Amino acid sequence: MAELGLDRFPAFVEEVTGFTPFPWQRRLMATVLETGWPAVLDLPTGTGKTTALLIALYALAVAPERSARRIALVVDRRIIVDQVSDFAHRLKLALDDPDNPTCHDVAARLRELCTDPHASPVRLVHLRGGIPRDDTWLGTPDRPTLIASTVDQVGSRLLFRGYGVSESMRPVHAGVLARDTLYLLDEVHLATAFQQTLHHLEHTYRSGAEGSGTGRPFRVVAMSATPRPQPEDAPEAFHLHDEDYADPELAKRLGAPRPATLELVKTKQGNDPTTTAINRQRVADAAIRRVHEAIDGGARAVGVVLNRIDTARRIARLLDDHAPDLEVVLVTGRMRPFDKRDVQAALTRLAGTRSERPPGSPPAVIVATSCIEAGADLDFDALVTEVASLDALRQRFGRLNRLGNHPHARAWVLGRKDQLGSRSSPDPIYGDALRHTWDHLTTIAEDDAIDFGLTAFPSVDPERLVELLPPAVDAPVLFPSYLDMWSETRPAPHPDPDVSLWLHGKDRPPDRDVHVVFRADLQPVPPAPAPTHHELEHARARARAQVMEALEFLPPVAQEAVAVPLWELKQWRADHEGLWRWSADGAEWVKPSSLRPGDTVIVPTMGGGLSKATWDPTSTEPVTDIAELATLEAKRIAKLRIDPDTLPASIRSDVPTPPGDDDDPEAFERARTRCHEWLDGLADRLDASDAPWRPLVEALPRARAERDLVVARSGRGAPIWRVMSASRARAFEATTEDEVSVFTGAPVSLADHLADVEAWAAAFARTAGLAPDLAHDVALAGLLHDIGKADPRFQALLHGGDPIAAAGGAQLAKSVPLHDLAARRRATERSGWPAGLRHELLSLALLDASPELRAEARDLDLVRHLVASHHGWCRPWVPVVDDPHPVSIRVELAGTTLEVNSAAVDDALGIECASRFRRLCRRLGHHGVAYLEALLRLGDHRASATPRVHPPSP
Repeated sequence: MAELGLDRFPAFVEEVTGFTPFPWQRRLMATVLETGWPAVLDLPTGTGKTTALLIALYALAVAPERSARRIALVVDRRIIVDQVSDFAHRLKLALDDPDNPTCHDVAARLRELCTDPHASPVRLVHLRGGIPRDDTWLGTPDRPTLIASTVDQVGSRLLFRGYGVSESMRPVHAGVLARDTLYLLDEVHLATAFQQTLHHLEHTYRSGAEGSGTGRPFRVVAMSATPRPQPEDAPEAFHLHDEDYADPELAKRLGAPRPATLELVKTKQGNDPTTTAINRQRVADAAIRRVHEAIDGGARAVGVVLNRIDTARRIARLLDDHAPDLEVVLVTGRMRPFDKRDVQAALTRLAGTRSERPPGSPPAVIVATSCIEAGADLDFDALVTEVASLDALRQRFGRLNRLGNHPHARAWVLGRKDQLGSRSSPDPIYGDALRHTWDHLTTIAEDDAIDFGLTAFPSVDPERLVELLPPAVDAPVLFPSYLDMWSETRPAPHPDPDVSLWLHGKDRPPDRDVHVVFRADLQPVPPAPAPTHHELEHARARARAQVMEALEFLPPVAQEAVAVPLWELKQWRADHEGLWRWSADGAEWVKPSSLRPGDTVIVPTMGGGLSKATWDPTSTEPVTDIAELATLEAKRIAKLRIDPDTLPASIRSDVPTPPGDDDDPEAFERARTRCHEWLDGLADRLDASDAPWRPLVEALPRARAERDLVVARSGRGAPIWRVMSASRARAFEATTEDEVSVFTGAPVSLADHLADVEAWAAAFARTAGLAPDLAHDVALAGLLHDIGKADPRFQALLHGGDPIAAAGGAQLAKSVPLHDLAARRRATERSGWPAGLRHELLSLALLDASPELRAEARDLDLVRHLVASHHGWCRPWVPVVDDPHPVSIRVELAGTTLEVNSAAVDDALGIECASRFRRLCRRLGHHGVAYLEALLRLGDHRASATPRVHPPSP
């Protein structure tokens, strides 16, 4: 492998992107390698800021001791996160291509940083809405990782309140994201509050990272094409130099003309629903007129950018209904990620900077909200936009003639008369800056015409510029007491500070979203009227059992969830008695009024809610259930509900029927054989319209011995088959969530599991750069974490509740799959295991009873805490449990016999857990403690996923 250095960086960029790097990119690469990252990158739109990902990854390959393993590009626009994710995917493909010599050497160097030398050199993570039990991206803290995220998703996790993340996993997310991470905060003018919060965490609360040895601290780089005026003491920004303006390709982009015409739309004053609808219709009519004018003038890709999602939906519907000769794409931030992938592909094909549309193809109209105004790699040859603040407008015009290849580009800026008068109310998004911007544009325009080109647009006096930008939104002061409260993760304290204030500012209404998943096989809960209360409760219990069974088979994944404003969901479901909420504990039927931001809810597909792949509460068209397709994409696990309600149209008519409850075994086997035969020819029966299903049905093995067929109940209560690839089913989905963590794989002995976790925890601690004593204690905690499972009642639980079977074999840590909730509960009842008793507290009691093990610890407080908290409890509280019949627990470990009575788990032990946690946070930092917990828990995940497969020695 040839040496990597600054001289090979241009070849790396060219192999990934197909372009030679600009001068500023080479200069930034040199700066990063020599002195580290500048605090601010001040670069105009269209100059390729996303290349910062390549620079960060190349720096990691060249100088890993001075670079971060996790590189997170954060931007406060959902659609931009998708495009960044696509860019990262192209990078990964280039690294895997053997014809790219520099990429090959970079990939080899990155693999050297992993505990698994055969792993992919870089992991791609797209942080979407948090879904309980959907944390698989965390499983490799040692691997170089590229993360694309919104402010909400990464920020809420960093502050121990990950939206949609279970209480158990909150500290793991916070710890991993607070260490060994480079944050590239793109379009920082959209996220001033979050920038301030990161600054406080980076510079004020670093005691856990510096001097304590708890890993490498995170670093923040702010990037923007439209920076705000800076104070005199602000750090010097990285700018373009004369050599950049002299570069032929870059000069063409910077000098690209972007002429625009100002147009005043005559709207009416008033905020009542009727006036609002009239005004939006007038804006829609004006925008559509300009779209047709642009197309008549030869435009092939027209962008229409609106300030409100309702107006965007209205225009898209009108164009679909009255302009069938156009290809219309609606783009908003509220789409299911699985659907968004197809929308993104259409955007790239129709209006991407590299798109090459064939002659004769219909003109394209991209109707969007402000979600595309920052960072979107689109290139329109005409643009229609509502007026906004100046920074937002400059960003929108960054999508017009982006590369300077459209000499006849043109645009229109629409201003609503009701928003532009001196007595007009401030805009909910842009405030008074919208009105001031319109006034400024009319002042500098000539005959209502103005050029928004990067070099042509007149510079603005800094004092005047302040009026043309939305007010900078400040975060509240981040006092230590807030971190104390947020670090209490299970359960959260009451009151619990709302982290959105520190993500978006105290003066901006928080984005209170919930995540909506559409399923076709939900059993409806019976309405309140019923013959008797007992019958009603019985019917509701049956409904919940069916829903739990369905969701245990196909748990929701982020790819099928759409982010919806909480208030809008409540309004949409106002006429319904309730809906299903999904959490780490399963599904529960709740009233809409009880929902909280970050919740995941499951709704029937028949109720509508999406149109053109976008959230639309006015739509009544049935929504497609994509649970299997999203699961395959997210987890590479092939599962299929053989249910007419969920299958694609081309194969739902000949669905095989399972046997009845009273059929004999021979009838059951005949029905199973018919189902296998139906599955064998499934791919051949799919038609072209159902092409997305082909990868799924082809992933189900053709060999019948490798299929797992079970009979279940559909949403209508009728029996259906469910099938999964048995080889896939055996692939453990690593988790430390309660109830499911010990029932998801083949039997594993307790001794083997403890040795596995010790090895993986030691490997992760080593790659994290921990101080030697801390690394030793993390590994020791891995050896001790599950010794409490030696409790004879827990052993019976692992044997399906059978104490006799448990007494006859080796002590277990993991058991055969019991995916069914009812089966797990029956096993718990039979075993005698007290409800709520935590085996990790028994592990702590065994540790405390052993002078030999206590002497092994370098920091006994830390080892005790890591053992006690490895399922997310003891931060700081432990659950109160009544153990009516205490038992003696005995286990052999490292040549030592450990023994304790379960009565040792008493109030005093719980109180000491709480005080110990606070001591550790003061000494190691809130995030330092969380990171050490994360390394142990992720080592536990890895050991459970690959039992008896140890990491290589250092």
